[in-house]
Amino acid sequence: MTRITLAGGIGTTMAALSRILAGPGIRIRVLITDSYHGQNTYGDESVEFIRLDVQDAGSLKAAFQDTERACLWTGAHADHAGLDQAFVDAASLAGATFLVNVRDNAWACARDMLDRQPQDVLGRTRIHSTGHWIVTTLVCPSIYMESIFALATAWVPLGHWGGTAGNGRAGLVDRLDVLTAMACILREGPERHGEKVYYLTGPAAVSMGYIADYLSQSLDHRVTYRYRTDEEQQQIYRDAGWSPKAIAQIVAMEKSIRLGLAAKTTDDLTALIGRPAKSVIEWITEHRADFIAFAQPTLEKPALF
Repeated sequence: MTRITLAGGIGTTMAALSRILAGPGIRIRVLITDSYHGQNTYGDESVEFIRLDVQDAGSLKAAFQDTERACLWTGAHADHAGLDQAFVDAASLAGATFLVNVRDNAWACARDMLDRQPQDVLGRTRIHSTGHWIVTTLVCPSIYMESIFALATAWVPLGHWGGTAGNGRAGLVDRLDVLTAMACILREGPERHGEKVYYLTGPAAVSMGYIADYLSQSLDHRVTYRYRTDEEQQQIYRDAGWSPKAIAQIVAMEKSIRLGLAAKTTDDLTALIGRPAKSVIEWITEHRADFIAFAQPTLEKPALF
């Protein structure tokens, strides 16, 4: 029996990964730190949900008890470094031997990391392991397609889609592809994936203008991505009722696209999942109806933030 603990990500992401990962010979524990209530409805006896206080070292160590492999998903929290250290220390002290550290979104894995050696990138996590050896794998997904299209589906029907990304490009990646790759790494373990760094991207880097052109073809009417300044775009989001936190996250994402921080692509995802990574065109084709239905942009924050 392989025991795997998932920690750090938003509840919906952890629950989705659990569904893909679950299977014979695997026991999964999901540590929840947000308001997600999936543990009440999931209904799979092989998956255990535990809510915990990340400030309580004792409860953290107990939460990782009997864990062989741990997945720490950072990116959904403001204090990445503190959360990283707390979870890694707890996992290593509890005896986990394999840690998969997911750094969500391209700008969390600065572009120059793509040219660095794995031992340099992994060094920070090892320092946090309090002297207990733990084999580490680092996974850096690019910007999720769903994050971009959550905005597009809200504003395209209204004719007001736009932002601050300019002509920048990004290797947008499908969320399900990333979760499938994560499940593969956790199942196959450190023998195959230990001490490696994976950069998960889509097959090509695309601009918002490219997406708008393909949407125009798919929807049979002209779709335009309107270039705006930071202040202009933030005012639109404020007028729509979005929270300051959500606005800051969107602005950071769009800035990373504008500066080219998410433009590089790799074959890592295809190698892990054994098939081509989903393209933007495939995603739009599958979700065409989402861009046709009327959408009122009053969401508290877009999906996957």
